[in-house]
Amino acid sequence: MESLGSILTRIKNKRQTLSVGSAYFEQNPQLPPAPTCQVCQGSGWVRRESHPGDPDFGQAFPCRCQHDTDRAQERRAKYAELPAGEPKTFDNFTRRPGVEAALDAARSFARHDTANTILSLVGWHGNGKTHLLEAIGREMLLQGLTAKYCYVPDLLDKLRSSYNPDAPATFEDVFAGLGLARAEVLLLDDLTEKGVTDWAIDKITRLVNDRYRNGGLLALATNLAEDKFARVWGERLADRVFDRHTGIVQVVAVTAPSYRTGHTWAGGVRHD
Repeated sequence: MESLGSILTRIKNKRQTLSVGSAYFEQNPQLPPAPTCQVCQGSGWVRRESHPGDPDFGQAFPCRCQHDTDRAQERRAKYAELPAGEPKTFDNFTRRPGVEAALDAARSFARHDTANTILSLVGWHGNGKTHLLEAIGREMLLQGLTAKYCYVPDLLDKLRSSYNPDAPATFEDVFAGLGLARAEVLLLDDLTEKGVTDWAIDKITRLVNDRYRNGGLLALATNLAEDKFARVWGERLADRVFDRHTGIVQVVAVTAPSYRTGHTWAGGVRHD
């Protein structure tokens, strides 16, 4: 039989998880709110009416609302929009020369073992950056936090659709519907040079700058070295993404060859 001390510890941990998730869903209009249980008042546990001779007397039992917690976890997973397919985690990431620093930095970021609130992963295509972003997201979900993964070219396509005068929704509607500002950790994948316009620069810069100024968690990946990134995305965004002096950002180069092609990356130049 589980001890009372163990039960109380579990209740405390569950309350902390529920408080994070409930606060988020109450603020996010695109997802159903996480209700507060009127039976257990959010503790997740109840005691049954019984007399002193009953074996159930004084025992705590899971409240029926714990099924709602499962549904909240499902909502968080759906909202995160992590890449489809076999889940990518830290446990199934292949450690090899050129990725160690990025793996250690991503794990520390996901587990809040660093003062940095922004992590910039820089390196050639196919060398594990997306895997690490997804692993961060999945680690955050296990902690009861909300994560949002965005493949930047697709994100820009969604936002551009609202610029059509015949579009059924305005830019503000589309942006709010994505819920990017409310994610407790935002994951921006593939800040590349493809399809970058002044409009795109403005939108992504505003998104990153909000995290930079307000202490929001952000992990991003780019295949562009700092000088080329500045030419493509502008000096203002590069100043945030490659900030090595304020303690806000950790910039990590991923120098391992591509898992798919074998190409390597050094200073933004491909090497065969």
